[in-house]
Amino acid sequence: MKRSHNKEANRAARVLLQAAIGQNCLDAVTADIRGLADAIAGLERDSGPWPDLIRQRRLAGNFNRLAPLLADALTAPLAKKFITLLPQFNLLPALPQVCSAYIEACDAHHNITPVQITTAQPVDADMRTRIEAALSERLNTQLRAEYATDPGLIAGFTYSTPDRAGDFSLSGALRQLRHNLISTPLAQPKASS
Repeated sequence: MKRSHNKEANRAARVLLQAAIGQNCLDAVTADIRGLADAIAGLERDSGPWPDLIRQRRLAGNFNRLAPLLADALTAPLAKKFITLLPQFNLLPALPQVCSAYIEACDAHHNITPVQITTAQPVDADMRTRIEAALSERLNTQLRAEYATDPGLIAGFTYSTPDRAGDFSLSGALRQLRHNLISTPLAQPKASS
């Protein structure tokens, strides 16, 4: 889903995307940035928000070693160089936003639509593939799906993209049925003569 990023994060992401396209290493850089975004998400789950981790590194005096450590985990030379340059532009604290903005820009470059799919129950990989294939055909676009669960849906799923939404859940069908029953006047029985 489209998120709001600061201007510097968007600019950095666009610069990296254009450089990756120009150097013909888009797939390698994208794989590195996606991996980095996943690693940051894992760190945040385990240790708290990224800005807090950055502040802790600064206070501990090892902040300047963080970017090279991150770069060592990457494989694409362009991604490595990009990460090591972030502290010079004071963008290391915004790294999660830079990664997210890059992924969104890359998806847009490939005409991929982000979609949030919420299911009533957790679904296995086979069901995810089937849901994504059906939605991709229905929306006539490639998708990048993020999943969530909401037992309140009872059964089925809902989806939302930046410009569309759909509800294929039992709770949605019941809500629609209730609305139709309330808004449609009942026919009066015909009097017999």
